[in-house]
Amino acid sequence: MSRLSPLLAIALAGLVATSPLFAAESCREGDVVKLDDGRVGKVSSVGSIGSCFITMADGSTEARQPSQISLIGAPAPQYGALRLGVYDCQSPQVGIRADVMIGLQKSGSYRHFDGGEGRYRYDPKSLVLEMTSGPIKGIRYRRIADTAFSVMEIGGEANTSTTCALNTAKSVGKRPW
Repeated sequence: MSRLSPLLAIALAGLVATSPLFAAESCREGDVVKLDDGRVGKVSSVGSIGSCFITMADGSTEARQPSQISLIGAPAPQYGALRLGVYDCQSPQVGIRADVMIGLQKSGSYRHFDGGEGRYRYDPKSLVLEMTSGPIKGIRYRRIADTAFSVMEIGGEANTSTTCALNTAKSVGKRPW
């Protein structure tokens, strides 16, 4: 298993400490929330590591991380302009995730870790970055901080643990990353 790079570890530590999406108060028992897939439910309990257990209208229970839900009626976090550059991606289970590592460029284009290129679309209201063409077409990321994203899904499968942080020491045009 790969270890976190020192730069990414520092960036993630800052996210956990400062991001309202990871703050303990972002998931409280009794909150009515909207899930990342658009469904609505009520938080029935909070796990010891901050997971939100949500009771749905049909009585089923779903588990989500705070970054995957929003309070009904709560304003979305406001971040500055989309930061261009290389985003290193890692997950606790796998380590470095080169398959979703991206370099955001001007005019809505990106470069993938493998050198392929494509286009992206970013919606500042939903905080969703979607790859619309190229080698990772269809992969969606949710902005969780000014300089970080979490991967929402890979190949149609929900992904809750991969985080991508801007690495200012790397340049999109200078390979290898």
